Amino acid sequence: MFFGKDKPAAPPAPAQASGTMAQGAIFDVTTEEFEEHVIKGSMNGLVLVDFWAPWCGPCKQLMPVLEQLVNSYGGKVKLAKVNLDENEQLAAALRVQSVPTVYASSAGALSMPFKAYCRKARSEPLSTNH
Repeated sequence: MFFGKDKPAAPPAPAQASGTMAQGAIFDVTTEEFEEHVIKGSMNGLVLVDFWAPWCGPCKQLMPVLEQLVNSYGGKVKLAKVNLDENEQLAAALRVQSVPTVYASSAGALSMPFKAYCRKARSEPLSTNH
């Protein structure tokens, strides 16, 4: 497995999202579940991975933007939310140095992260083809 864990991953738990969410498109993920739900899950479509923390103000600003973006794709794009404080091993393995940090995973590969707050008006359409 991705982080040397041999414990099978449980299905992702739905995260609390603002507004209407596409069925199962937004979910929390842990270190143990990451390979199954993000890496392998991205074989079927784009998965955004948001590293956040409850104490992070910019994270609270970015999360609704990401949720709205994912919801606008009607389930073709997924959002995996990773609580930095609860998943330090995963954050360290991916060299997350600040939050919010967002990765995209497609066809089993992670992109370079982006770490800046993106306004909705400036967001580019996502390619759901891989």
